[in-house]
Amino acid sequence: MNAELKFDGGYRERIELPGGERVRLRLIQPDDKALLLAEFRQLLAQSRARRFLGGKQVLSEAELHYFTEIDQVDHFAIGAVALDARGRECDGVAVGRFVRLSGEPRCAEVGIAIADRLQGKGLGLLLLKRLAEAAQERGFERLRFEYLADNIGMHSLIKHAGRIVERQNSDGVIAVAIELPVGDDVTWRPSLDAFDNMFLLMHGAFQDSLRMQFDWGLGAMYLALDAVWAQTRYWNASPCGWQQARQNGCTFARVHAGPASEH
Repeated sequence: MNAELKFDGGYRERIELPGGERVRLRLIQPDDKALLLAEFRQLLAQSRARRFLGGKQVLSEAELHYFTEIDQVDHFAIGAVALDARGRECDGVAVGRFVRLSGEPRCAEVGIAIADRLQGKGLGLLLLKRLAEAAQERGFERLRFEYLADNIGMHSLIKHAGRIVERQNSDGVIAVAIELPVGDDVTWRPSLDAFDNMFLLMHGAFQDSLRMQFDWGLGAMYLALDAVWAQTRYWNASPCGWQQARQNGCTFARVHAGPASEH
């Protein structure tokens, strides 16, 4: 890890979002528990589900401690705080964090939450870039993301994060790992990396599509078999069903056409 860190306790970055709202980026501090809790309570149910991969109604005291009492190395977090007209901090509006994986010490898992009213304004992408820079200067080589398959925003963010080296899909949760540049002078091959990313994303989408078609096909087959079984039981029970038809000399056409007209 580098001796001097850009993203340390003194890091401050002031930005203006589309629409004029001003926010400050800084590291999460132990006394940010109230801000974090207020931000969580303002998230819509869908945003909570996307951040925590399922329904979550409250943050416990233990969770607030875990999210704020951190060393900023193995567990690193940047908060975005809205500023009032005088430049004073008021509301927490976003958090981006990564946590070192115990089984992969050079890899960290990333989580990002953005206030609903500020989604789609580039704040998530900016946070992700800062997280990648902070991870790089702390010696990480990979970042890992887990998100719900319907989280289109995270799909878009990851395309800008780095070169995708791993992608998995399990029960509607997608896991993606990206590779970070090593050193300050590393340059990517943009065209080849774009092709790699596109190939992996298309490969994953193709797998998802096949799985959906297979599931739909099985469902359709079961419905068809149920319909055939129901028709079989119906005709066996009808006055001129299959058994009675053979006994009485009824034809299939006559069963459907009804009794012959009298002349």
